[in-house]
Amino acid sequence: MEVSVTNQAYIFLSSVVGGLIIGFVFDIFRILRKVVKTANFITYLEDILFWILAAIIIFALVFITNNGELRWYEFLGVLLGVIFYNLIFSSYVIKISVTVVNFIKKIVAWLIKVILFPVAFIYRIFKRPCRAFRRFIKRIAKKCVRMFRKIGRKVGSSLKNVKVLLKKT
Repeated sequence: MEVSVTNQAYIFLSSVVGGLIIGFVFDIFRILRKVVKTANFITYLEDILFWILAAIIIFALVFITNNGELRWYEFLGVLLGVIFYNLIFSSYVIKISVTVVNFIKKIVAWLIKVILFPVAFIYRIFKRPCRAFRRFIKRIAKKCVRMFRKIGRKVGSSLKNVKVLLKKT
């Protein structure tokens, strides 16, 4: 099927926009990696997720703009969009996003401190009495264990005496 030049230009520019979107999605994963340190396994899963999202974006782009017909200039447009995004926008997006996320992390940490302040205050008040009570309970428990051991030894020796008496009879 023949496609007009204006329609091809529309498809190409849509592909460039799709490449810009893929570049932005990639930056989201880069920002997450800078802000949240994860294990290598999680990084591998993130990479797989990125490529799945990139494939979905490209396939949706192809089906929406060109009824599912693949043209070489669509891939060129996506590639150029990703390159333009990385050259023009990526560094600014990452710097701003990391700054905003770190600021939000500081606010959340401050809010947690404010919310937990009463709990920390009560903990400080009761920390020493609770330690003293715990030590007291440990001492009592040790004395009880010693007492039960002595009783157990006496009962054990009494049982031995009873066995000896039973054998004699």
